[in-house]
Amino acid sequence: MRFIKSIYPPLLVALVMFPLAVACSINTPLFDSREIAIWIAWIPLIVLPYLLFPNKGVWITINILLFLDGLVTIAHHFLANGPLTASSIFTFANTNGAEAQEFMELKSSAIFILIVIAYIFLLIQSIARRNPEPEKPHSVYLVSIPFIFSIAFMAENGINGRFVRKGIPQNIEAGISYFEESAAYASLSARKLKIVDAKDRNDSSKRQLCILVIGESCTRNHLSLYGYRRETNPLLSKRKDLWICRDVVSSYANTINCVLSMLSESNLENKTPMNNSLSLFDIFSSAAYKTHWISNQSPIGIWDNAIFNLAKTANYVVYTNNSSNSSLETTQVPSYDERILPHLKRSLDIDSSKNKFIGIHLMGSHTSYNKRYPSEFEHFKGDKTEKEKIINQYDNSIRYNDYVLNEIIELAKDASSRLDIVATVIYVSDHGENVFDVGDRAGHDWAGSIPNTIVEIPLILWTSDQQHVSESGKARNFANGLNKPFKNDDVFHLVLDLMNIETASFDSTRSLFNEAFIPRKRMLEDGRDYDLSRSAN
Repeated sequence: MRFIKSIYPPLLVALVMFPLAVACSINTPLFDSREIAIWIAWIPLIVLPYLLFPNKGVWITINILLFLDGLVTIAHHFLANGPLTASSIFTFANTNGAEAQEFMELKSSAIFILIVIAYIFLLIQSIARRNPEPEKPHSVYLVSIPFIFSIAFMAENGINGRFVRKGIPQNIEAGISYFEESAAYASLSARKLKIVDAKDRNDSSKRQLCILVIGESCTRNHLSLYGYRRETNPLLSKRKDLWICRDVVSSYANTINCVLSMLSESNLENKTPMNNSLSLFDIFSSAAYKTHWISNQSPIGIWDNAIFNLAKTANYVVYTNNSSNSSLETTQVPSYDERILPHLKRSLDIDSSKNKFIGIHLMGSHTSYNKRYPSEFEHFKGDKTEKEKIINQYDNSIRYNDYVLNEIIELAKDASSRLDIVATVIYVSDHGENVFDVGDRAGHDWAGSIPNTIVEIPLILWTSDQQHVSESGKARNFANGLNKPFKNDDVFHLVLDLMNIETASFDSTRSLFNEAFIPRKRMLEDGRDYDLSRSAN
């Protein structure tokens, strides 16, 4: 029995099970009891180095590694209300997610601190009371049972092709998936412009301008244009020249996948590796357009690099937010989106004889919300609680976004009349945000299933050629498309259709304003059918 205890040291087992108990108590529905069986299978193998080399250094190393794994589990359940996943690591690592520090600011509590203190005390006790050197067992057969179970458990999962998915601890599985995705995106570092067969079918006497504005963390549920109770769109709501799409969702809850899928032919159902997927830069360049990329997001950090490596294939690339050394630092330094306006003016004026595609990536309503707008846009005030304070800050960022987008449209309108070009502006957010709309939380982290407010986004269209739209019959297509269900990973096709670009990768059935448009089943990255779940609610 003493030898069995050396295989399953009681305090070491407690060090493993304590985080699982915390996870279960925080969110019982999301707790996977299989995790207990996985750890029972793994503990003998984890302890084996100590059994073979019973010294203090090995014992301390084992304890610290298990403690760190458990600490990640506890922290993630407190902050994200669910188990660690590749998606959540993806969000933490990405400048465009609710980052670890910001999570802590919004969601840390005294209970969390007390639990961590208790967990540290358990670590100290486990290290201090390390097992004595194991005695030689009386029965080799009895001792072999735990190791036989471990090997059989892992072999069974391996044979059935689910070793990573079902045979290893959750945090390790998440880490492996994260690094696999990281390796895939790293291939973008060698991304070069691809030349394809693409033709501009517009009247050659009129130059074309397309501005695709990608917003950040903007849920349509906080836009007065979409019926929000507060006036968050004082400027856009006065315009009579906007086409406002009412039923658009995002496939993903993170910026990287959203932006890359909007800029390319890759989508949720057909995840073509980005290095092999054609992009809007490829096609517009092939159709003799000058391409531009203006971003107020950071070009640094692993996930930002994925967008940067694709965007660098544009003819002109400008990043206005270069004040930090990491993705997290970037979100802590105010870099207001109006900084892109002078660069947009320059892009409109240079190469005035050419057709242009200009991509703009805003910082939008990225957390922390109070860093997304200057003081003169602090319209919503009177915070009585921390919750009200955060909602006010988010709504102020939306109101400021209204100003920036209106300025972009005005610049396009001015360029249209001044340079005699046909201008089109498309605004779409990467994903939405949950600002206490569902549950008692803010951000776009999620566990189990994505709250609808995180995927419900605005899509707004402006064109300078209103007369042509009316005369050509496009107005009918526009009007018909405003209430149709659409996903933003088909923006690629929508843009090509609006700009009348003919190329083999264009699919008319995926363009919202095309007569051939066929609404897709709107699956989300959590595997849920958005429309089915919405109708059920």
